[in-house]
Amino acid sequence: TRRSSDRQNLTPAVGLDNVTLYAAADNYADSKYPQLGTYGHVPVLYVGNSYDHVQDLWGSERIYIRFDISSLPKGIVIQSATLRLWQFYAPTSPQEYEVHRVLGDWKEGTENWNNQPAWDSTTTSTAVAPDRTEVAVEWDITRDVQAWISGQAKNYGIMIKAAKEQRVKEASSGFWSREYPVGSHEEWRPALIISVQTP
Repeated sequence: TRRSSDRQNLTPAVGLDNVTLYAAADNYADSKYPQLGTYGHVPVLYVGNSYDHVQDLWGSERIYIRFDISSLPKGIVIQSATLRLWQFYAPTSPQEYEVHRVLGDWKEGTENWNNQPAWDSTTTSTAVAPDRTEVAVEWDITRDVQAWISGQAKNYGIMIKAAKEQRVKEASSGFWSREYPVGSHEEWRPALIISVQTP
């Protein structure tokens, strides 16, 4: 008869490793200038509600980000996946921002407000951006990454928007994009931190 200690020795040890991926594409769309070129090659990303007092325009911004997950092995077990952006420009009061899974293709060099792809109306997660700068804001997008890895959904990335898009001044955040020359500050780069289960 096999002893319980023998059976325990047959169980492989399981640990967690963190994998950090950086954005493969990012952009933001602005309803104040719906037909303007795009912001896919600028060093900043804006999201929220704002007002252009020079042109007397109200509007909202939405961020689009995509990560290349093709380097992750098939069948990998995702324990958690966290989207992290670095806020350099802060709203005057804390703002709630939602993440939604994007359902169609987009290109950072051509996307604007008028040609945004469809996105899932179900909110993946929310986070509150504080009214201060030099801080990371993080969203839990585990469900979306698991869907991409399993093949249940195609990876078109995610979209971030204000939980309530409305006419409000100074209620938007500015984050550094993948084009910003971060130097030694790797934490400023848009990142996806994935915790994976490893034997």
